[in-house]
Amino acid sequence: DRARGPGGAGDGGVGRGGGGSGFPGGIGLSPVRTGDDPLYAAAIRDISETQRARQALARARYDAFVTQIGQLALAATNLDSAVEHTPKLAANALNVAAVGIVFRHAQRQALQVRAAFGLPDELFDALPSILSPPDAPGRPLATDQPIVLQDCTDGTAQIDAALADYGFASAVLVPLI
Repeated sequence: DRARGPGGAGDGGVGRGGGGSGFPGGIGLSPVRTGDDPLYAAAIRDISETQRARQALARARYDAFVTQIGQLALAATNLDSAVEHTPKLAANALNVAAVGIVFRHAQRQALQVRAAFGLPDELFDALPSILSPPDAPGRPLATDQPIVLQDCTDGTAQIDAALADYGFASAVLVPLI
């Protein structure tokens, strides 16, 4: 379960302390030259504090994003103005290539892309029918639950294949209810 980085180092393992308790561990491996037999020196360290620092940084970025969205909403003269700038802020906060904001039209119950960042124009126009095709049972956003598509290229669902056609390898759909 260890994620290896360059040079044989990685985080993600679990170490055992003297009392048998587990801790998140990182390991660094280095080859040691001693003639013909290959030997390696290993350094195992507790990365609990590093993980806490990463989580605190992620929370701080999230808080900054929420603050920016709040400021944007307060400064906006109307909903469209606030929605227009939100996808770029969300893409930067989440470190993703594209974000679209899709609303369900109140009268027609049809989906409508209201704003997007990083979406090709063709996908912007096609996204409502991809997300809610009229002939699909259990339409993707009908349950108002988040949907995670980890591998759009496997094409197991109609939505996977459609997003893969536009170059997406994965996607997360989060209804805002």
